[in-house]
Amino acid sequence: MRRRSERQCDPDAGGADCLGICMQPPIAHCGGPDGSECAAGQVCIDDPNDDCDPASGGEDCIGVCEDLEILAQALE
Repeated sequence: MRRRSERQCDPDAGGADCLGICMQPPIAHCGGPDGSECAAGQVCIDDPNDDCDPASGGEDCIGVCEDLEILAQALE
């Protein structure tokens, strides 16, 4: 799971011009206490809509699955 501390742009730390990723329902969840995995071609990222931070003691945070292709385009 990608952690907030690994991001170069953090809107919560003054990065008002950060790019975001629009996610359309249904949103697949991953991680959490049971370590749920995403489908092939997807990666588990930190859920930006909760207060759980895996880098700050939230090892059991639930993430969301994002398509690798979409994520790669957003990070270019």
